[in-house]
Amino acid sequence: RSSDLAQVTLTCEVSGPVSAETRLTWTHVNGSEADEQEIQGKGVLRFTLHPILPEQFGLWRCNLYNGRELVQSTDYTLAEKKSINLPDWWIWMAGGAAALALLLLIICAVICTAQARRRRRRERRAAWLKQNRMCQCKAKLIVPTLP
Repeated sequence: RSSDLAQVTLTCEVSGPVSAETRLTWTHVNGSEADEQEIQGKGVLRFTLHPILPEQFGLWRCNLYNGRELVQSTDYTLAEKKSINLPDWWIWMAGGAAALALLLLIICAVICTAQARRRRRRERRAAWLKQNRMCQCKAKLIVPTLP
């Protein structure tokens, strides 16, 4: 999947002066300790997930501690971006079968039209011959001889 290649950086930042006892943590709320990172005495914590694993989607929480006291907490939901994937192989097969059926239908229509045209021509010619009564019989020509 495309999420195997993605990279996300979660950033938690404190504006203003930061004491040495200030601590920032990113915690995956429905995750484990392995998904937690902290920094002490600085105002910015960046936590990079690369590659993003399916179990890392969900709720993340940035906690600001002053000593042991939790001062503030902010939640962020990391959701999988639904990308437009190429259709499955069966959709390609169905599309190919539909195209083939359409091609066969066009070929049948062309053949039927040509046959109908020939049949009409034959009928017109037969009608013309009947109307003009053309004799197509064999006749003997007798030439009289002089005595």
